[in-house]
This record gives sequence, structure tokens and C-alpha cells, in this order.
Amino acid sequence: MNKYIYVISICAILLMLPPIILIIVDWSWVPSQDIKTIKWLLWLTETASLPYNIVTLIFFLSITFCIFQLKLKQCMKLFIIVMCCIFSGQVIKSFVKNIVKEPRPYVVWLQTKYGISSADFYDFQKKQRSELIQITIQQNHQIPSWQRKHWQAETGYSFPSGHVLVSSVWALSCIGLFWNRCQYIFLIVIFIWAEGVIISRMLLGMHWPLDVIVSIIISAILAFIACISLKEEFYFIKKDG
Repeated sequence: MNKYIYVISICAILLMLPPIILIIVDWSWVPSQDIKTIKWLLWLTETASLPYNIVTLIFFLSITFCIFQLKLKQCMKLFIIVMCCIFSGQVIKSFVKNIVKEPRPYVVWLQTKYGISSADFYDFQKKQRSELIQITIQQNHQIPSWQRKHWQAETGYSFPSGHVLVSSVWALSCIGLFWNRCQYIFLIVIFIWAEGVIISRMLLGMHWPLDVIVSIIISAILAFIACISLKEEFYFIKKDG
């Protein structure tokens, strides 16, 4: 049990470094001047968005199945347990969002730039919020059309982040279960993917650093639960070599 706590905690702290740094430097979101370069952030963030996150998770599961030579039963149990933890994270996210009601960074920017009150924005229905975003910034060349459409699709509250929960639960669970198998390249890749999703959510104006930090903490707890649930299944897997 202690090894899971240690490994997951260390990796969770590493995942938290970018948002912690942004808090220290008193970062606040503003539109990027390099519109073309940041489009890759959207592609990255979409890997943790429905329906693409299902494809992403199946892809990583398939690689896990091959690299660690899992039995089909082990693979299915891993998928089911981790998906249950991810689903639990999404339930927690929805519950907390409706209590905290933190406006997204881009909504705060709209208030500063165009005088649209955050309270008024969230008083509208989802469809009306989407229409308001389109009408307000369609002539603003600082915001590319792909980013505007992304905002229009996600007009809910900010705290915490569902995307970060999806990517971090999966990454931390895999690292917790397989860190002693010496397949470090795969674990580093999945860690970088999760870190990339975290950074993309902040730089796209979707989440504040604190949203991300809390989401990582929740993810670490859920990943620990997943590892404890699966420890009997994977305990006797031998190290490579």
C-alpha cells in the first residue's frame, strides 16, 4: 500500500508543478499572440474530451496490454476499475462545479474586454451563452475560430477540471500499477500526455491553475483506490529481465 502512495504522490506533485509555477508568477489568462502555434493545444485537449477520450483510453489500454503482456481478464479488469474511478471523478466534478460556480478564465476575460458580467453570462442557458460568445468575439482576430467554437462547446463552470481528471486518473493509475516493470518509456509518455492536457486546459483559457491542482489531488486519490482494487490482480506480475 505504501508503495502506491509514494509513487502516485510523487507523480501527482510533478503534475502540479506547471499550475503551481503559474500561481507563483501571478499568471492570468490572455489571448495568445501566436494563434497558429497554439492550435496543437486544442488537439491535445481533445484527447481527453468525449468522444475522443474513449479512443485515447482504448489506445493506451491496448499498448498496456501488449507491453506488459497482460491476460485478457487482467486487461478488462484494469479498464473497468479505472473507468469506474474516472466516472466517479466526473460525478464529483459535476457536483462541485454547481456548488463553487467558478467562472472560466475566458469568461473573466470577456468581462474585462467587453463588459459582460460573469454573473449575467451564467444566468443564460447553455445555448444562449454559446450564441453570446459567437456574437461577441466573431470579429476579434485575437481569438481564432477553432478556439471560439471550443469555448462555445464548453460554457459551464471552471472548478474543477473534468479533462484533467480523465487524463490524470488514467496516467497515475498506470504509473502506480506498473512503475516496477521497468517500461519507463511508456510510463513517461503517458505522464507527458497527462501533463500536456493539464497545460492545454490552462493556456486555452478553460481553467485556472487552482482548478487543475485540485483535480490532480482528486485524481491521485482515485488512482490510489484503483491501484488498491487491482493489487491482487497485478501483484504477481514479474519485473522484466
